[in-house]
Amino acid sequence: FSKIYYNDDLNKSIELSDFLSSTCPSMQGGIPYIISLSRNYDVLPMWNTYTKKGNGIAIGFDEDLLCKGCWEFGEKRQDTLPMLEEKYEIRECIYDSSHKDFISIRDIYKKEYLELLNAINTSNEIRNKLNAFAFLGRFYKALAPYIKNKAYEYEQEVRFLVKDKGEVYFRESNGTIIPYVKVKISLECIKEIIIGPTMDADRTKDSLTMLLYRRGCIDILSDSEKMIKTSIVPYR
Repeated sequence: FSKIYYNDDLNKSIELSDFLSSTCPSMQGGIPYIISLSRNYDVLPMWNTYTKKGNGIAIGFDEDLLCKGCWEFGEKRQDTLPMLEEKYEIRECIYDSSHKDFISIRDIYKKEYLELLNAINTSNEIRNKLNAFAFLGRFYKALAPYIKNKAYEYEQEVRFLVKDKGEVYFRESNGTIIPYVKVKISLECIKEIIIGPTMDADRTKDSLTMLLYRRGCIDILSDSEKMIKTSIVPYR
C-alpha cells in the first residue's frame, strides 16, 4: 500500500477518522468489540495467565445456543436459516497467514486493490486517497479482529465480535481507559463449569450450586455432577 498509504494527507485523514469514530455515536457501529472465548478450556498456561495462580473458574458455553441467542438480539429474517446478523459474529482466530480464512479474505480484496493501483495515475488524486482509505478500512475490519500472534495458538481462541451502535461504557484496566458495550448472554447457554486447579473444589462447588439455584439454572443443577467439574491439571 506504500504508493497510496504513506503520505501526510492520508495519515491525517486516518487520525481524524479514528478520533471521530471513537467519539461520534453515528460512527461507533464500525468499531469492533470482542468477547474472547476458547476451545482449550483446561490447560495450565491459561490458568496461569487468566486467573490468580489457578484460583478461578472456566465457563463452557453451548456454541449453538450461543449463536442462536445472539442472533435473536438482532433483526430476525424469516427468509434465511438462523444465522448471526451483521451485528454479531463468532469466528476462530487466525494465527497463520496460510490459514484458509486469511487466504479467502485476501483474495476477495486482491482484485479491488489491483484496480486501485491501476487508477493511481489516471484519476483524481484526492479521490484516489479517499478510495484507498475506504479500502484499507474495509480490509482492516475484515481481518484485524481475528488475527493473533502465533505464540498464542495454544489458546485456540474463538472471538465473539460485536458491532454495536448502542451505549458505550468505560472501565479502567492497568491505568488504561477501555471502552466496551454490554451484551446479554442467556444462562441457558452455559454447558459446563470447570473449577480451577488450586481452588477448594468442594466449597466452590457448593457455592456455585447455591448461585445457580438463585439464578434459576435448574438444567445445570439437575445434573451438577456432570456440569460442574474440577480441573485435571496438576498445578505445580
